This record gives sequence, structure tokens and C-alpha cells, in this order.
Amino acid sequence: MQKLLKNNKGFTLVEVIVVAVIVLVLAAVAIPLYNGYIRDSRQASVENAAGAIASGCGAAVQTDGDCEIEDEATETDAGKIKLTTASGSASEIIIPKGMDVSIGGGVVTVTDMKNSEIKAEVTYSLQ
Repeated sequence: MQKLLKNNKGFTLVEVIVVAVIVLVLAAVAIPLYNGYIRDSRQASVENAAGAIASGCGAAVQTDGDCEIEDEATETDAGKIKLTTASGSASEIIIPKGMDVSIGGGVVTVTDMKNSEIKAEVTYSLQ
């Protein structure tokens, strides 16, 4: 009987609780940081899309053309913005999936569909 007790190996309850507390503290610090990185990444993506769309719309309008949303983006599929010039030539800008775009009055507004607080507005010239 004593031989069985001496060979008993394993972790004590205190050791298991200490490890669990350490893991929980690390998770409590890491999860908010990760969520912040995701939000910053989405904000940068929305700002880049708004800048590219505004640049294309500004160029189209400068040549007496037009800038209109041809196909809305969804959370699973990308959309298209059609740019036309006065001569009738056309080009497209792809709207990344998961972004809602509105164009009007010389302002391009891009909003993230998953989090409506993430948005960017860029002005382009109407001359």
C-alpha cells in the first residue's frame, strides 16, 4: 500500500489553479488588444477604399464624366462603381466585399457592414 502512495505522481490542486489564473490573466490582456488591432485594420481598409473611389470619381468628374454605383457590395461579394468620361469610355472600381459605399455631392462615404461605426468620408472635386 505504501508503495502505491509513493509512486503517485501528478499536479496538486494549487498548481492547477495557479496555471489557470495565469492563463486567464493573459487572455484578459490579449483579447482586447486583438480586438483593437482588428478594428484598426478595418478602419484602414475602409479609408483606403474611400480614397481610391474618391480619386477615381474625381478623375471622371474632371473630364465631364460621371461616377455611379453599378453594383452594390455585400458581405460576401464585391461590387462595382462605373466611371465614365465625356467621350463615353468607361472603367470600373471594385468595391471590396463587406463595405457599403455612397456617392453624392462630391463626397464618397464608405462604411464597414459589420461595424457601422467604422466609416470614412473623402471629398473629391466637382469642377
